[in-house]
Amino acid sequence: EVYALTNLTSLFLNKIGIEEVPSSISNLSALKELALSGNKLGTFPFAATAALYRLEKLELYGNKLNIVPDIDRFFCLRLLYLSQNPLTTL
Repeated sequence: EVYALTNLTSLFLNKIGIEEVPSSISNLSALKELALSGNKLGTFPFAATAALYRLEKLELYGNKLNIVPDIDRFFCLRLLYLSQNPLTTL
């Protein structure tokens, strides 16, 4: 299982029909890049991603997100891609 790879720094799960991010993603605390574009995400799991404090790049474009994810805890975040989502609140 990919979530057991605790030293993984990049994870690309684009265009595979994901509707939700599993809570086990919190095991990947070394992640610097997470790509979840082109899926069916309606929300982004804030609680499950709290351990991803090293995240520098987050790709969420082309999903079904209505609100911008709370990114305050991602101190290292440099790039956030949210285009092609039906955002109603910024």
